[in-house]
Amino acid sequence: MPASLSIESRLQEGLRERGMSTTEFAKVAELENIRFASRAQLDRAFRDPTKPLRGDVAERLWKLWYQIENLQFWCYVVGLPFKIDLSDGAKVFEWLQVLRSRFQQEQQEAKQALNSDDSSNDSCPAQ
Repeated sequence: MPASLSIESRLQEGLRERGMSTTEFAKVAELENIRFASRAQLDRAFRDPTKPLRGDVAERLWKLWYQIENLQFWCYVVGLPFKIDLSDGAKVFEWLQVLRSRFQQEQQEAKQALNSDDSSNDSCPAQ
């Protein structure tokens, strides 16, 4: 078992709490092009604290897990009538792509609104 505050232990606990298998998480990691994060490597890191994940890999996996948790929260917030099924890594990856696209679109819209506000302020006479 990994040390209780390690990324590996937090990942393992998160996967267990959300009901996502190591196999499916490894599939999402593969689709995200995270190397050295196979199911076998994850299982080994979860079992043996003397063989942790590489630091850069652990950080990328933690960021990925954070995005997956945000995906579930986002679905709750927008009122989708279902919970994201974490038993299919490929579907989770697709949903992550949708979420990222949505966030990117919202950021662009916010920038455009900010820019249009700035340009309208430029045309106002000074007082």
